Amino acid sequence: MLGALLGGWLAGIFNYNAVFFSTALLMLVNLALLWWFAPEIRQRSSQTSME
Repeated sequence: MLGALLGGWLAGIFNYNAVFFSTALLMLVNLALLWWFAPEIRQRSSQTSME
């Protein structure tokens, strides 16, 4: 619900390109945080590829 409100607000003030750009930016930030705070996933996948 909050995402729809923020998306509509961004589209109203700027344009729809800003909505898609902010979504892509948030996705990249979330992927970076996942990579940073979940190192055990990386370790497991590298051990699996070595076997």
